[in-house]
Amino acid sequence: ADGVFGSGTEKAVKAYQKSKELDQNGIVSPNVWRALAGLKYTKTDPAKPDAPGGALAKYLETKVRKGDRGAAVTALQKKLKIDADGVFGSGTEKAVKAYQKSKELDQNGIVSPNVWRALAGLKYTKTDPAKP
Repeated sequence: ADGVFGSGTEKAVKAYQKSKELDQNGIVSPNVWRALAGLKYTKTDPAKPDAPGGALAKYLETKVRKGDRGAAVTALQKKLKIDADGVFGSGTEKAVKAYQKSKELDQNGIVSPNVWRALAGLKYTKTDPAKP
């Protein structure tokens, strides 16, 4: 153990993942840590719908706001059950602010990682941790 995640460590992680029937990507995700600790884990990629965060897991570190476009906006719109056109316009902003109000979050219309966590049903804070 030299404290360096090099090619040897990556190879060992992939072998461990294979032995546990996990995706063999060499990444020690929280799911792999659970397996290593002897805790309950899933055999599927954590970004897939049946894992923590569900279909929103891949957006948990994304920030979107009015004017943005793309897959993250579409996923947001679907979660908010509004027209999913992939464009973050005034209707999406209004729906985000209403959602933020319902969760007692800052009503700024910006979907920060904290708001994504709330949307995904994960633990979140009522005060955005990105603020001082």
